[in-house]
Amino acid sequence: MSAQAPLKCVIWDLDDTLWDGTLLEDGDVALPEDVRASVIELDRRGVLQSLASRAERGPAEARLRDFGLFDYFLYPQFGDQPKSVAVAAIAAALDISLDSVALVDDQAFERDEVRYTHPQVRCFEATLRGRLPQLPEFDLAVTAEASQRRALYRHEERRRTEQAEFVGPPTAFLAGLDLRLRLWRAQPSDLLRAHELTERTHQLNSTGRCYSLADLAASRERPDHLLMLAALEDRFGSYGCIGLMLVEQSAAVWHLRLLLTSCRVVSRGIGGFLLTWLMHAAQHAGVALRADFVDTGRNRMMWIAYRFAGFREISRNMAEVVLAHDLQTTMPTLPDYLTLIDEV
Repeated sequence: MSAQAPLKCVIWDLDDTLWDGTLLEDGDVALPEDVRASVIELDRRGVLQSLASRAERGPAEARLRDFGLFDYFLYPQFGDQPKSVAVAAIAAALDISLDSVALVDDQAFERDEVRYTHPQVRCFEATLRGRLPQLPEFDLAVTAEASQRRALYRHEERRRTEQAEFVGPPTAFLAGLDLRLRLWRAQPSDLLRAHELTERTHQLNSTGRCYSLADLAASRERPDHLLMLAALEDRFGSYGCIGLMLVEQSAAVWHLRLLLTSCRVVSRGIGGFLLTWLMHAAQHAGVALRADFVDTGRNRMMWIAYRFAGFREISRNMAEVVLAHDLQTTMPTLPDYLTLIDEV
C-alpha cells in the first residue's frame, strides 16, 4: 500500500452503509455509533468525506442533519447516476486525483462498476465502515492543518460561489480577495505539516519526491539549506499552509531542490509567486539559480510554471531535468492584488 497515493477522501453510500436500513423503504434508519465515530475520527485526521447515494436528496439530507453529520460531507451527490460518475464529480469538485479517493458501499455491483471505470479508486465493503480509522490506509499523522481541512474546503466553496456570480475579468475578482501570502523559514513545529505536504502533493510537485521527517529536520538544520513554507489568506479565511520550497545554497549557486504547492491554490498561481520571490532573492544575493524537475507523469503544471517564469533546461538525465534562470532578463513581479508578508 505504500506505493499508492495517500487517501484524501472517503465517499460513503448511505442505505445499509453509512446507516442501517433503506430510508425510503423502511421510513427510518439507524446510525451505528461506530460509524458515527468513524466519520468524526476521519474528519479529525484531515480525511475529506462525501456521499454518493441513489437516495433522494431532501429526505437524505434531513436525516443526516438529524444525526448531526450533514456538514461533514463535501459536494454530496444524489440520484440515479452511476456511482462512477458521482465519484468523478466529487474528485473534480475537491480538485484531487482519483487515486486518492475511496468508496464505501454495501453493494458489490456498485463497487465493481466504480473499479471498472476508475481502477485507481479504492473500494471498501460496508462491513469495514466502523473500522476505517483502524485500517493502514488511514494511519495518518494529525496536524493542525489536517484537523481544519474540511473548514478550508468550506471556505473554498464560498469563494467558488462568489466567483461564479462575479461579472468581470478574473484579475478583478482576485483584486477583491485581499490575498495575503506569508513566507517563513520552517521551524521544528512546522516539520509535520511539511512532511504531510510532500506526501500528499503530486500534481504541483516539482520532483515527486517524498521527504521523511528526519530528512526535513536535517535540511532545516543545515546552514547551506533553506526550508521555506508558505501560507495564504484572503477575506474568506485561511487556505492554510499551502507551499514549500527547499533550496540548497552556496556562495555561487542557489539550487531549488523541491517546489510544491497545494492543489487547493492552483487557480491562485502560488507556484509562480514563489518562483518570483526566489528569483528576486537570488538576484539580490548575486548568485546563479538552478532548479530540479522530475517528470512524474502528473506534474506537467509545475513544468509549465517553471517555463513561464523563464527557466530553461541546461541538462537532462531521462526524466530528471536541471533548469536555470539567468536572472538578467526582465523577471516577473508579484501582482498588485497580492500582499507579501516576507518573514524569511
